Amino acid sequence: MEDYKEKLRLLLLAFYHPLTGVAKVERTTAELLEFFTGIIPSVIDQHDIYEVMTEESFEIIKTKESLKWVLYEMKL
Repeated sequence: MEDYKEKLRLLLLAFYHPLTGVAKVERTTAELLEFFTGIIPSVIDQHDIYEVMTEESFEIIKTKESLKWVLYEMKL
C-alpha cells in the first residue's frame, strides 16, 4: 500500500507554508480533508491531516467559529 500520508505532506507543502507566504488562510481539519478529497484516495482521514499539520509545525488559532490551522499560500 502506498504511503498516502507522505503524498498528503508533499501536496500540502507544494501549496502552503507554515510561517510565510503571499496570503494567509485559515482552515479547519475538515476543510483541509475536503480540499484533498478527489486527489488523494479516501484512505486518509482527519487524523492524518492533524498529524501532518503538527509534524510540519502549522499553527492553530482560535476564531469566533472554531479552532483553525493557519496556512500561508505559496502562490496565488
